[in-house]
Amino acid sequence: MIVQRGNRGTLPAILCSLARLIKLTGQEFGSQAVVGIFPSDHYYSRERIFIKGVRSAFEYAESNPNSVILLGAEAQIPETNFGYIEPAPVMEGRSKRGLMSVRRFWEKPSLDVARGLVSRGCVWNTFVMVGRVGAFLGLIQETVPELHHAFEPLMHGQSPEEDAIESIYDSIPSADFSKLVLSAGSTRLADLNLGDVGWSDLGDPQRLIETLSRHGIRNPWRQIWVQEMGDCPYLQSVDFTCRCKSCTGDFKVRLSAHQRAARSCTRMQELRRKNPLSY
Repeated sequence: MIVQRGNRGTLPAILCSLARLIKLTGQEFGSQAVVGIFPSDHYYSRERIFIKGVRSAFEYAESNPNSVILLGAEAQIPETNFGYIEPAPVMEGRSKRGLMSVRRFWEKPSLDVARGLVSRGCVWNTFVMVGRVGAFLGLIQETVPELHHAFEPLMHGQSPEEDAIESIYDSIPSADFSKLVLSAGSTRLADLNLGDVGWSDLGDPQRLIETLSRHGIRNPWRQIWVQEMGDCPYLQSVDFTCRCKSCTGDFKVRLSAHQRAARSCTRMQELRRKNPLSY
């Protein structure tokens, strides 16, 4: 386990892990190792399909040593808080589920742009990535060379590991992997479409509650959240429009504002009376 000196964003976290692998195994062997990067706060309701996709990604990484493979999930709605992968023609395989090159990344687009992306068959970026260590390091060196250079003392063992990490983290700014590396565009990037795997990023509390509700997962603190914040089932996540009888049809509010007003929602009150434990 590697504990970061401080929070500097996703890019230094990934680069620090890769650099340490090079330090432990040596440049020649370490750069050929195939690794996977998995966010810790994501959810997959169809785990078997997801695991099958991960295995395929590792196989593709073995035969495509210069590629970094991102796993994409079928976009169900035009979500504005997710990143999107716009794929190019198929690289391997004869269907849209094969390995595809990446035409462009779209990071948290507007609602209108997100609708267009979904209609064009773009997929959500799960941020699960597979590739050889050398492919990741090459991608970072291409896009953010100064940060790659900052971690070279750790890779080559020029000083004790703890001292090297401390010195590096004290000298670098926060950096986001998606914005600085993925969005920069590179021929190294490839997309593997997982299809509908029931994916959700649970980094947002409301999204976590929605996921628990959607899959019937009961939890004591879910009831506490709903009692305090509201969980109106008529709230449309795309345009934040409430369809309950107590709200006008054309009245749109931000999600947080609707949550605060949920106690006055007549439909919400009715559901709470019928089933207080679920709502």
